[in-house]
Amino acid sequence: MQLLSLAEERLRASFGRSLGNAVLFYDGKDILVEEQGVVVSLITQAGQAVFAETVQVAAFPLRPWTEEAHRLAAPVNIASIRARRLAAQAARHTA
Repeated sequence: MQLLSLAEERLRASFGRSLGNAVLFYDGKDILVEEQGVVVSLITQAGQAVFAETVQVAAFPLRPWTEEAHRLAAPVNIASIRARRLAAQAARHTA
């Protein structure tokens, strides 16, 4: 999700586009976008053209995926998580 957020920031900054109107490609390391007939890196070499023939990519429709991720996301109370971890550690050390 962090890579996708970074890709979205760079897509907006460099091309004035959103995830909703772009087809992104993922090759296992980089997120690529087709811009005016050129495949461009958004992560590893941001803004640099990529020879599409040299990478194997998979295309995914991101809008349904991001909508589902937002629907399933829940707030996290980090203080509660830390307290449970500390209690579990204390219980292990006293046992």
